[in-house]
Amino acid sequence: MRKKQLAIIISSIVIIGAGVGVYFLVQNLGTQTTIAPNYTLKNTDGADFTVASLQNKTVLFDFMSVSCIPCKEMYPILAELLEDTDFENRFEVISIETDNTTSIPQLQAFALEQEITWTLSIAPPEMVIEYGIFEIPAFVIINTEGEITFAQEGLISFDKLKEKTLDAIEGRSEAIQITSYQGFLIGFAIVVAITSFFSPCSFPLLPGYVAHIIGVDLSTEEEKDEKESVQTKSYFLYPILGLSGGMGILVSYLILGIVISAVGSAILPY
Repeated sequence: MRKKQLAIIISSIVIIGAGVGVYFLVQNLGTQTTIAPNYTLKNTDGADFTVASLQNKTVLFDFMSVSCIPCKEMYPILAELLEDTDFENRFEVISIETDNTTSIPQLQAFALEQEITWTLSIAPPEMVIEYGIFEIPAFVIINTEGEITFAQEGLISFDKLKEKTLDAIEGRSEAIQITSYQGFLIGFAIVVAITSFFSPCSFPLLPGYVAHIIGVDLSTEEEKDEKESVQTKSYFLYPILGLSGGMGILVSYLILGIVISAVGSAILPY
């Protein structure tokens, strides 16, 4: 009976988890919008501002990073764009740091180094995902109605960027759709986590691991008789020991992740 209960528990975990993952995949596979998602950004002065507060001007978002070498090639073009007399101060450039480990002092030093005179800010990771950014530099133009009229990743020529910006300012461009994969990534992670149980390395250990956590004894009757005295004393410790083992694994990987992230951040500029 205990083996049947264990099988039911494992099956329920797999089915529920897979169902949740598939739900996120289906519901959020390529969520599209023409309106610029609103987020709170922080500039190099440490002040907060929102995307919605920028709708009195046409805005050019430059998604970049201080460690991105190709991004630096675009700064002279952006500076030239801002100085072009055809715009008559009718648009604003905002460079958005996509690496949320970058600090405000680092941004300030970077602005001085690259002679950046426009707004430099840090975005939450969710913004990068929702705007569908996978490669930097990336550029998004938003008109005064808050609609996205242009989006492109990679290097762009001055002429093309000027044309698309003028089209947005003068109302000649139509709103386009951007695709967000935020929910898709959540669903994908859940599905991968569930399916990983069926790998040759994991699946054979799953029944014993779950049995250990919930305190189910899978021994035969003969084996139970032999260890009855020990079993009586340790039965209620199974869940505690199982959870302790799981927490030990979690903490170990957490420490390992912190170390790797710290080392990665240290060598990133090089």
